Amino acid sequence: MKILILLSLVFCQSAFSDYRKGLTWGIQSSKLANNLVNVNCHGSPATVGAEGSPSCNAYVGDTYCSERRPVLCINNSNPIPRPEGIGQDRYNEWSSGAVRLTHDIEGYALNSIQAANAYCAEYFGPHWRMAEHHDGWGWGFWAVGQISTKTRFWVYIKNQPANCWDGGESDNVAPARGRPIERSRPPESLQPIEPKKSGLLQFM
Repeated sequence: MKILILLSLVFCQSAFSDYRKGLTWGIQSSKLANNLVNVNCHGSPATVGAEGSPSCNAYVGDTYCSERRPVLCINNSNPIPRPEGIGQDRYNEWSSGAVRLTHDIEGYALNSIQAANAYCAEYFGPHWRMAEHHDGWGWGFWAVGQISTKTRFWVYIKNQPANCWDGGESDNVAPARGRPIERSRPPESLQPIEPKKSGLLQFM
């Protein structure tokens, strides 16, 4: 009986991991202005979200962690003054920073916020980290950047279980796969990747 219970728990945990979801945002294309961008839970392209909603789900995630999306990285270590002329409200505050996107990466590869922040720093340099749901007031923010509107991107939230690493046994286990990750180096998918050459505003 004990063996059956243990097997059931393992199966349930595995099933839960395989269907875990992470939080994604998009771009509010109607609010684009010069080299400024509004990244937002309600941005485009739409997501199936919760119960068919086109917006993000900041409470349990909205995109399966087995899917590949770029990571939204932000650098606000040297605050940028808010430009004149941009409209902002509680849900679209100025972040005082710049944003960029990495290449697409499987959500499960981001198995902790430390790993995600390290990925951004390896990709763009010191002071870059994964963008968080509350880098404005919440649900969206303005930043310096030129970002593609073709795909949604991974962001994280600090006070809800809506991240791909939530529910994992530890930061040293890829949750859905159960593969041990060596402490001496990040997983293969988090090894430094040469950033694409682009016309994005250079912000260090």
